[in-house]
Amino acid sequence: MHTGEPTVNGQLTALANFGTAYFGQDYTDVMGTCYATVGGSTAAFGNYPSTVEIVMTAYNGKILAQPSTLTPDGSSFTVTYVSSGK
Repeated sequence: MHTGEPTVNGQLTALANFGTAYFGQDYTDVMGTCYATVGGSTAAFGNYPSTVEIVMTAYNGKILAQPSTLTPDGSSFTVTYVSSGK
C-alpha cells in the first residue's frame, strides 16, 4: 500500500469530491474553531511560527486536495478537492 493515497478496506480508491471544507471562525461563524493545540500550547492557527501547508497528493504526484492560505488574521483556511487521483 502506498502512503498518502485514500484506501478503503486496505484497497486504493479514488478520493471523493468533497468540494471545499471550511476551518476557522471566519468561515464557519462558530466560536473557538480557529485554534490548534501543539505541544500543550493552544493558539490561533496563524500564531504558530512554523505553520506548514500540507497538500494531499497521490503516489504519482497528482494533487488530490489543496489548502488555501490563512485568512489575514491567521485564524481560518479552506481545503479544496482537486482530483480523485485516478
